[in-house]
Amino acid sequence: LTTLLKQNFKAHEKEVQSIIRKHYLWINKCWTPTKESYADHGDLIKDSDLRKAFEAYHPKLPDFIAEAIQIFANKELD
Repeated sequence: LTTLLKQNFKAHEKEVQSIIRKHYLWINKCWTPTKESYADHGDLIKDSDLRKAFEAYHPKLPDFIAEAIQIFANKELD
């Protein structure tokens, strides 16, 4: 995601959404998120202390991943 962010990809683009799909499938090994809870997971990354861990890779990564997760949840989950 950091590479795509640096290349100015947008959160809705297929390359970004492909990575978010992989993240969603990985998360499903631990719990089965609903549309709402997966979107909330993105907000958690953006709005909690997790933000700092993501910012270590790129300062805009927390907001980027939260937006991409929201798009995925709205488009792919019921």
